[in-house]
Amino acid sequence: MYYYKLYPMIILLIFFSFGVATLILLSVYTSHISTTTTNKLNNGLGGLYDGFPFAKLRNLVMVAGHSVYTSSSCEKVDREDSWFLESYQRNVGQAATFVAHIKEGVEVAANDEDALLLFSGGETRKDAGPRSEAQSYWMVAESKGWFGYQEKVRWKALTEEHARDSFENLLFSVCRFRELTGSYPQNITVVGYDFKKERFVNLHRSAIRFPEMRFFYLGTPAATSSREAASKGEALVRTQFEHDPYACLGSLRRKKIGRDPFHRSIPYPNGCPEIEGLFRYCRGSLYTGGLFSLLSISCFFMEKMMRETLYHSTIPIHIFPPFPPNICDAPFILCILSHHMSATHRALTPTQHRRRRCRWRYTSVVEVISYHRIFGTYHSDYGTEVPYRR
Repeated sequence: MYYYKLYPMIILLIFFSFGVATLILLSVYTSHISTTTTNKLNNGLGGLYDGFPFAKLRNLVMVAGHSVYTSSSCEKVDREDSWFLESYQRNVGQAATFVAHIKEGVEVAANDEDALLLFSGGETRKDAGPRSEAQSYWMVAESKGWFGYQEKVRWKALTEEHARDSFENLLFSVCRFRELTGSYPQNITVVGYDFKKERFVNLHRSAIRFPEMRFFYLGTPAATSSREAASKGEALVRTQFEHDPYACLGSLRRKKIGRDPFHRSIPYPNGCPEIEGLFRYCRGSLYTGGLFSLLSISCFFMEKMMRETLYHSTIPIHIFPPFPPNICDAPFILCILSHHMSATHRALTPTQHRRRRCRWRYTSVVEVISYHRIFGTYHSDYGTEVPYRR
């Protein structure tokens, strides 16, 4: 009879011991995953532990190159004979438009302390010699004393020297940003001709699936004598990109090959493995595959498992140990985007979410597939998009 009375206590003790043992095992397991993940990051698979030279910069300002500077003197940047121009570019005032792009990019970067400035463009002209458009623009900025912003901009102005068309200007610059900072840009500002705005904002941006609300385009006018012809030519090119968004088929591909006279090997996507799919994809429709690596998925499940140990519990975000930035720092996102959040929480701003407690529930495999961390957004099954800023 005595042992019979103790039976409920024994059962409770057994369950309690099992629970404690489970938590210990989970703790050891997550520690092992965290250690393994960190080792992978240190071996060059991602993260910010490789000593990236511009790890603190968060925004990308990209100036698309349009020509190669060929003069031996840096005092003639405003003259057309100082640049290698194609027949359709030989217009009065053309050189001044290049300088205007450079100046605009420098000014934008100067006014954003978190911005990295990239001049993009490869060695596209055989008769211009092995000089890149990007280096040409950098040299012009240098000759102009960075338009009065040398101390603010010169140290964070670099080049992307492999792009052969406007789509590669954008895609390669995003990859170059990843190489230099260890992360992907939170915001992108593109500087170019005003008539190319629709091409970049609606076509190229969509092709790399970057959020529209964090993409900006600053356009300057073409030379007065060429505006009408430029608009007509742009309409044709835009139509080509609508049918071939990745410029890997037909005339756009042939044009791109023609702009690689020195057969330069393209290093990407070695520096941006998380978006490798964009480099391998070649169809007339937009890429719909995942933009995250196996490493990102392992981080996702690690955090998910930790939260499920406190299933149905209300837990503060800050109790979780720090994860490598930009790869495993998703607890905030996973918390606020649970389909079981209250309507009140959905209406909060990202900053307010950080100060709230989030109720975690089970996340389905479909949500994992829909989870795109690379560009800091989450596309749920309901088609919503939520920004992520550190």
